[in-house]
Amino acid sequence: MAVFPMKPSAESTPKSSLEPSAESLPDSSVQSSTESGPEPSAQGDVDSPFRVCEDVRAWSAFQSHQLLFEKHGMAWVFCDANESCTTDGHMVVFRGQVMMMNKYCDIFGCEKRSMHVNSPRNTRGLRAQSRTGGLAYTVFAAKHETRMEEGVLLVAIRLGL
Repeated sequence: MAVFPMKPSAESTPKSSLEPSAESLPDSSVQSSTESGPEPSAQGDVDSPFRVCEDVRAWSAFQSHQLLFEKHGMAWVFCDANESCTTDGHMVVFRGQVMMMNKYCDIFGCEKRSMHVNSPRNTRGLRAQSRTGGLAYTVFAAKHETRMEEGVLLVAIRLGL
């Protein structure tokens, strides 16, 4: 069962030199609010193929044949203060540190949202810059969000796969 980290209060937020900063990336025409489609169901999204995807804005430069799914799907994602959004088990790289999005959210605080998501087809070493300085999305995700999966994927990412 996934644990959804809540945004920490100001007193409990760790002060870190890794604090993310906003980048001036243009907004996409893709809507990221719940008004843009149906909410994913609590049970339905566990087995959904969209369970391990990123906000479609990250892949706006990609053509449809470069994406894993023909149509974007709805999923629960976690978004940081700069609206960098991905599912909680997705692997991200923040200033050289590889981790699952849920670990990043434990450090910096995130908000749970429902939005359109998709993933790129697996391309060796592919990383997409997020809206947060120093944060990049990878093509890998820990579907079951276990430490074992995170460890294996960490090695794969560091090897450049």
